[in-house]
Amino acid sequence: MDSLTVKIATTGSIDAFQDEERNFFGEVWNSAAFTIGIRNPLVPDELRIIHEFLLEHFKTITLNDVREAFSLYSAQKLTFKDSHYNSLDNTFIGKVLTSYKEYNARQSLIRSAEEVIPKTLPRPQVTKEENAQQWFDWVMKETKYNKIPMIADWNAIYWHLNKKDLVSLSYDEKEMLMDNLMEDLKEEISQYIADRKDVSVLKKRLKDRNYLRRECRKRTVINYFTQLHPEK
Repeated sequence: MDSLTVKIATTGSIDAFQDEERNFFGEVWNSAAFTIGIRNPLVPDELRIIHEFLLEHFKTITLNDVREAFSLYSAQKLTFKDSHYNSLDNTFIGKVLTSYKEYNARQSLIRSAEEVIPKTLPRPQVTKEENAQQWFDWVMKETKYNKIPMIADWNAIYWHLNKKDLVSLSYDEKEMLMDNLMEDLKEEISQYIADRKDVSVLKKRLKDRNYLRRECRKRTVINYFTQLHPEK
């Protein structure tokens, strides 16, 4: 068994990480503690508590993930940047690992955008109408299988829907859509504050009328396709 790549869920105790005189679970977590300034070695009872916590809440994580998560935390590359207050407790560990999972999700989305979109929509010189039609056709194809793309040219698709009279919102409907979006952002800000996350980006979005209009168009487009292809 490769102790550094095995998922926590497949281990019954920290003894599963023992290799002759070395216990990789203890080594990795002591290394993580050292990177954040905790110099006293973790005792066996502390390591068992950490292992039980991971078994319950982070079953798919590996020791390599732990190493990378705390390296990124130390480099201030995770969204969670709060101090550990010289304590490697479960609350702090949970916040670091959750932030690490979010970091990986963002990196995966970036890679997908770089790999998928250029291949899906090659762009020789095309007109505005052709570009909008290509995006419309692609999203139509994706939503037939109940898949909502994470990234698309929502403005182009919205323009296409309006041009073809497939969507026509009244002034009141647009205002309601904007109000709902702003309420959702406010709730997200409140949740970020409760989780002690940075809310500066969300607050900027709440004041950015261009962002709010783009997001309203995106929601309108997604709603259109969702109604066309209700989930089976």
